[in-house]
Amino acid sequence: MVGTFCWFAVAADYVEGVADPSLLQNATIGHVSSGRRLRPLVRSEQLTEWRDEADAFFDSYDLMLTLVTAAHPLRAERWSERAWVANVRANVAASGGFAGTWNVAGFPALTFPFGIDSIIGTSIGLQLAARNGEEGPLLSAAARIEAWRPWAAMALESA
Repeated sequence: MVGTFCWFAVAADYVEGVADPSLLQNATIGHVSSGRRLRPLVRSEQLTEWRDEADAFFDSYDLMLTLVTAAHPLRAERWSERAWVANVRANVAASGGFAGTWNVAGFPALTFPFGIDSIIGTSIGLQLAARNGEEGPLLSAAARIEAWRPWAAMALESA
């Protein structure tokens, strides 16, 4: 739950630096509003603790490989036309916090297609994450994976 609260709070922090907030979509404004309300529930120590735990993991491993989503991939839809609450619910339920956790912590991570979901026919994504500041091994691994299993071929398989 802390990760989700951080996700909201970080969005609120980010928008404070936006030059023209009037250009933001209503869904983004809703997300930021929630972030401002949830920010007091997020202690900076919680994020520090998470970063320390992730650093400890990377003391033993160079990279972490996870699924991108915890459920079947979301179908492509006109997300900007949906209600903010519906988007948040879908993204939190589908992501399981895998991608957002790394984003909030500031660790480098990337996602790539790796297969086709046999039930709904969309691509299955995998995610690689690395220690903060260690983009080199992450990009090297991604290049090797793409050479082994080209991403353009994955797009053709799902079409």
